[in-house]
Amino acid sequence: MQLTARSPSCFSNKYILRHDGLVLGEFIGRWFSEGMDIRLTDRRRWRLERRGFLSGPFLLLNDLGETFGTAQHRSLFSRRWDLETSVGGCTLTPAGLFNSGYRLEQQGQPLAEVRQINHCEGGWSVTQSDPRLNVADLLLAGMIYHVILQRRRSAAAAG
Repeated sequence: MQLTARSPSCFSNKYILRHDGLVLGEFIGRWFSEGMDIRLTDRRRWRLERRGFLSGPFLLLNDLGETFGTAQHRSLFSRRWDLETSVGGCTLTPAGLFNSGYRLEQQGQPLAEVRQINHCEGGWSVTQSDPRLNVADLLLAGMIYHVILQRRRSAAAAG
């Protein structure tokens, strides 16, 4: 199972979500926050919100306020993220020293791999290797990776 997010152009902040090639919905980033609004094709609306100003966790919520997953950056100098998914606690870790992708792991076992599709558009892909993960888990991993990519672009622009 694979979830991808692709932008129609390099200058757009709108991304089309596809699950195994079928359109799942779209998401648009917010101007002054790291949160994102997600519209799914079956008229559901989800959002990725950050609780707290500098170090609060990210929550994947539906329009009723139900939480589908959480993510917390492990520490200031770490590149790891702790995620709470439908299968329990997981870690989003860098895939390697010279690899820009990340792996979703649970107790050292790989569950999924997240990688960047194209540098221009900022798109990403989540490839599932464990059948226990659901679409919300893949979406949470991808959205957190999107936040990581945004932070990298901001740091590069500032430096």
